[in-house]
Order: sequence, then C-alpha cells, then structure tokens
Amino acid sequence: MRDDTANLSVDSKPAREGAGYGNGTPKNKLSPPGKNILEVFRDFQDTLKDAEKDKEETEYMLQENGDPISTPLCVHSEFVPPQTKEEEKPAPQEQSLPPVPYFKLFRFATCGELMLIIGGLIMGTLTGLCIPISTIQYGEFTTLLVDRNMMNQTSTPTLILEWFGGGKVLGPEATEKERMDALYNDSVAFGVSSAALSTFQFFFAVFTVDLLNIAASRQIVRVRKMFLRAVLRQDMTWYDINTSTNFASRMTEDLDKMKDGIGEKLGVFTYLMVSFVSSIVISFVYGWKLTLVVLSCAPIIWRQSSLTAQELNAYGKAGTVAEEVLGAIRTVIAFNGEQKEVDRYAEKLVPAEKTGIRRGMWSGVGGGVMWFIIYISYAVAFW
Repeated sequence: MRDDTANLSVDSKPAREGAGYGNGTPKNKLSPPGKNILEVFRDFQDTLKDAEKDKEETEYMLQENGDPISTPLCVHSEFVPPQTKEEEKPAPQEQSLPPVPYFKLFRFATCGELMLIIGGLIMGTLTGLCIPISTIQYGEFTTLLVDRNMMNQTSTPTLILEWFGGGKVLGPEATEKERMDALYNDSVAFGVSSAALSTFQFFFAVFTVDLLNIAASRQIVRVRKMFLRAVLRQDMTWYDINTSTNFASRMTEDLDKMKDGIGEKLGVFTYLMVSFVSSIVISFVYGWKLTLVVLSCAPIIWRQSSLTAQELNAYGKAGTVAEEVLGAIRTVIAFNGEQKEVDRYAEKLVPAEKTGIRRGMWSGVGGGVMWFIIYISYAVAFW
C-alpha cells in the first residue's frame, strides 16, 4: 500500500494567538503535490506576510514591556558575509597597567643586596662631593697666587691647602723670598691635593658603579626566574589570548631597562644631584651676590632642557616609524609603499625640526647671557 502523505508538502506558520488560532499552536497545511507554480508562490507570499506581522507584534510587545528591541532572524533577512562580521568586531585593546613607583623596583632585593645599594649610594655621594671640593681647592690656589705678589698685605687663610703643607699666612712685613717660598709650597700642595682628590674620586666612582651593578644583576636574575615561572604556570587559554607577545624580547629589553634604572644610572643620578646641590650651597657661602647673578640664567637653562626633552620625544616617534618599516620591508616593497613610508617618516620629523630650532635659539641666548655675566665680572674685578 502506497503512503500518499510522504508526497505532501508541509507549510508551517509561526504560533500566534488570535481568532484563527485557537490554542496558539501552529497550523500545518497539507497541500497535495498537484499544485501549480502560481499557487505555491501565493502560499510563499502568505508565509512572508505572516512572518512580517509576527515581527511587528513582537516589537510592539517589547516596547510595551520596556525591553530592548532585537530584530529576529526572518526568512528575508540579508546574508552578511563572514569577513564583514569580523570587521565589525571591535579591535582588542591591550591591557594597560599603572606605572610602578620607583622604590617598588627594589622589592625583590635581599638584605645583603640592600646593603650593597646603600654602600653604592654612599660612594656616589662622596664622588659628588669631590666636585665642589676641587672647586674650593682651585679657588684657594688662585687667591694665593695674587696674595703672594702683593706687598704690604696679609695673605688669605685657606682650608684645604693647609692639609698638604701650603696656604701659609704671611703678614705685611714678609719679605719677597718668604713670599716666593710660600708660593712654591702652595704649588706643591695644590698638585698633591689635586692628585689625592682625583684618586679618591676615581675609587669612589668605581665602587659606586660596581656595588650598584652587582646588586642590580642579582635582582634581575631573580626576576627573570620569577617571570619565566609565572609564564609557564599559565593555562593554554592564556597563550591563545596573548599570541602577539614576544616573551624573549620582553625578558631582554624590559629587564635590561630595569637593570639600568636600579644599577649604574642610580649612581650617576646620585653623583649629579649631590654635585649640583653642594655646588649651589658652597657658592652661596663664598659669594652669594655673584651666585644670585649667575642663577638668573636658570630659567633659560630650564626652558632649554624642556625643549631638548620634546625634541628627543619627536625623534623617538620618527624612529618608531623607521623601525616599523624596516621590520616589514618585504611587505612595503611588495605593495610599492616606499614613498608613502618616506613621507610618513618626514612628517614625524617636522615637530623635531621645529623644536630643535627653538632649542638652539634658547641655547644661544643662555650661553650669551652666561658669558656676558662672566666677562662683566672680570671687567669689574680688574676695574
């Protein structure tokens, strides 16, 4: 016996409450296979109209309930290619972490390494103090050069040259031979004190660099192990998300920067700061009036320093473009993008050029004012 129901087509209409639908269940129409094409087309149009009505009723009900409207997938919805969907997805944003305070960089140091750091800072401080001491030493010697050739005048007392056998105080009644002998002793004392001071400064600088570098190297080795252990402890999903991260370069570049920051450059910073502060203090002690006059150039120097930082920042951006292009040079040549990349690099150099011109102007003004003050001081002294 042949089953005729297998040749019947089924048209399903969505469930919808109304007079024509008693219990809200879908009506299935069984159409015999003998329908012509026009009847099938009319049935298809009726199905589209019913789907459109269901869509409007759903939107109306969602608006009444205050829910967000979402367009349902219907029969006549347009096909969206997969690549368009991928383009509409927002680009993944890199997770930006807040900067770490400087002293937190030493949290991996042991007690012994902290002692090495403290010793290096002390040596850096002593190295910085050698600069103003040498200035005082030179000033005492030049003062004695004038005093030893002046008749009927008491020589100026000294502080450093006395430790090395010079700086003898002579009264107005001193003979020329006594003054020449004292000048010879002053010259020997100046030479010996300069050699001793330079030797001490050399050893202080060596100990500063060595102690800080030893402590920094030990910390960096410990951090490398911790970083590698933390990376290997992650699950596979973490590696799928962080596919663009080059761990080898991160371990090399970032940790080298950290080593510089807690190592030798910390000693250089200590040396320069101690030299600057102690020189300003000694200048005010020996001649506060001239110090105030010379410090009038400080705003110009500060402006010049800020322009230098801006210039270096602009050159850094241009260098990033060059590094990016050289890293993908095959792709650039394949798409004939040489001129475009050259124009982009030149565009990044324009701010650096403008900042460099302004920095040069302020540098010239600052140098001119400084040397003007120096020569005016010489003129007043000779006058």
